[in-house]
Amino acid sequence: MAKPGFPALLPALLGTLLLGGILSLIFFLRFPVLVVSDLWFDGYYGPRRVALEQALTAFNLFRPVRNVRIAEGAGEEVAVFTVESAAARPYCVIFPYRYQAAARRYFREHPAVPTGLLLGRRSPSGQDGPLALATDTGADLYRAGRAAGVLAGEGKVLFIYDDYPGGEERDAFRGGLRSGAYGGEPEYASSAFPLGSAAPLGAVVIRGPHEEAAQLDRTVPALLFSWMDPARCPRNIKVVFDDSPWTQAAEAARILAGERDIKKIPSVVRILNRNSIPKEQKELLKAALASFPPGE
Repeated sequence: MAKPGFPALLPALLGTLLLGGILSLIFFLRFPVLVVSDLWFDGYYGPRRVALEQALTAFNLFRPVRNVRIAEGAGEEVAVFTVESAAARPYCVIFPYRYQAAARRYFREHPAVPTGLLLGRRSPSGQDGPLALATDTGADLYRAGRAAGVLAGEGKVLFIYDDYPGGEERDAFRGGLRSGAYGGEPEYASSAFPLGSAAPLGAVVIRGPHEEAAQLDRTVPALLFSWMDPARCPRNIKVVFDDSPWTQAAEAARILAGERDIKKIPSVVRILNRNSIPKEQKELLKAALASFPPGE
């Protein structure tokens, strides 16, 4: 049978182009999501990662997403003016915690615009103002516990912290270890003090400065809670937990729109493929990181 010629395909091609044009028009006519940032964050996070996450967020929400960069050190009045200049009627505005004063001022001046404030690991203060959205540290630490058990084998699991995990967080971490069939007890060490070497380490969870990984034996696998560009991570970092504004923006926008009845957002977890991880262990890691505490 002869293949259809170009004239026969022309109606289908024109229909596809017309549909694409209509969808593009709808996309660009929708109110945009504004994500507040600055040059420091873009540099630390990585400009290419920012652009990628911005595009993914726009794709997931099917609406424009704009990166609103505020000059570092700018006062709340300048910050609010910058956000206002980015869009007269945004779908929602998402502020990182370091711009909380600007977020509250913007909310007071534009009460009709859904405004969110990403708290990270902080607890909501209960004050009126932007909707406070926190990182789901319980879910994160449960998954970190399961993954650490996979990496550690029979070795010791060490948790390095910049702020000592509370009782519920420790319970979540231990629950993950137990769920992952790790039978030992984890140790905890502050990032403010040099690491000891009393026991051979099987895996390390770092919720503090990434430089702590450099003090470890390079053969010790580590999980890192960080916004840092993975390309700059030490070679022994196998997993990164990222709760940056960009990884939480899509879910935050859905919450602000009333599509989700939650106030906590889990981190996005990445297994770093540039580091050699045996295939079987990588599959176990994927399964461990995909698991959430019972009842969630």
